[in-house]
Amino acid sequence: MVDNPQGDSTSMNLCIAVMTIRSASPSRLGDFYSHVLGLRALRREEMYVVLDCRGVSLEISYGQASGSQELKFEVTGMDEAVTTLKGRGAVFEEIEIGMRADGTIAKGTIGETFWGRYAMLRDTDGNSIALEEHDEQLFPFMPAWFTSSGEDDRQTDA
Repeated sequence: MVDNPQGDSTSMNLCIAVMTIRSASPSRLGDFYSHVLGLRALRREEMYVVLDCRGVSLEISYGQASGSQELKFEVTGMDEAVTTLKGRGAVFEEIEIGMRADGTIAKGTIGETFWGRYAMLRDTDGNSIALEEHDEQLFPFMPAWFTSSGEDDRQTDA
């Protein structure tokens, strides 16, 4: 049920089906998402690429790249994910992870917060990518189909 400010009882089941990123080189950016992040290509053309992101299509189409998009991916096994992606050529940003005894700021690849862990990198167009591993007890509003095993437990009508 969608919270409807008009007060009527219309219900909708909304979910994101497609996210679009514009790029001056969709094929090159598609290579990053398929070869580095491991997303499966559903359609690949020079000016248009569609990748599967666990039921949501990531569409990369020709257009002016702004480098201002922010994508967040839920992962399980953050340490393994970061190691795997580094092995595929991903370069992670150094983030502040704490304070040392001498007062200097410690930096690292994986940050920790009250809701879980995260790591940051950029795609070949400069868009921000966050990998996030949420603690289900401290981040209770994850989608109902999300499980800590990383398996997709969504029910489909098919």
